[in-house]
Amino acid sequence: MARIRKNKSKRKNAASGGDPEAPTEIEWESMEIYRKFIVTENAIDGGEDVDHPFEVGDCVSILPSDPPAGYGIEDGPALPIEAMWLGFIKEIRMRYKGGEQEAWSRVQWFFSGADVGNTVQNFDTSHLGENERLLSDHCDLVHSSTLDDVVPMRCFYFDPTYISSVERNTTLQQMFTQREIRAAGSRTGNGSIYPDVYYRYEFKVKSKHIFVKTLLFFASFLATDTLRVAQSLPV
Repeated sequence: MARIRKNKSKRKNAASGGDPEAPTEIEWESMEIYRKFIVTENAIDGGEDVDHPFEVGDCVSILPSDPPAGYGIEDGPALPIEAMWLGFIKEIRMRYKGGEQEAWSRVQWFFSGADVGNTVQNFDTSHLGENERLLSDHCDLVHSSTLDDVVPMRCFYFDPTYISSVERNTTLQQMFTQREIRAAGSRTGNGSIYPDVYYRYEFKVKSKHIFVKTLLFFASFLATDTLRVAQSLPV
């Protein structure tokens, strides 16, 4: 399940200009590598503590620094997935600050159709699904306090060896890039239900180049330890 938020997160994230408290690249290189970390929420009203695990390779929802009106307030409604930032955790590292452990993740961002449409003028976004994202090559360092939940993310990729039988001269790639993909909702292992979120494109931010996804690859890491951190919300 998503984490319970009593306060709006005021930490500034990369997608809104970068977290000024993020480690520098030099500092990042010296930080200890982890495969996984766990955010523990303290028990509420006599209940049990709740653990929220995050690990390398997870697609995660990330709290925006400026959520829509009516969200991010005490006892308010949960933020819908459409309003969340999404990204893949590529690396996890830990640093000590003020005598406490801090978990940081290098996150590879997904862009929405609206994001890309505002950046690449010649890309037609009309065929993109409501919950479709584009995997960018842009990464930032994100603090554990802003990660909300693990979200199932599907990847649809083009097989260049297959020729569609629908029309003799129409390749699957043409169909692949001109039609909306529709799918049912997804359920995560902990019971959370999200609309089906998926991607089929990669997006090179600097060159503004968009191409269909053909492979899904995650780097593997030797670290096997789990970093456990307590939830820390700005007041």
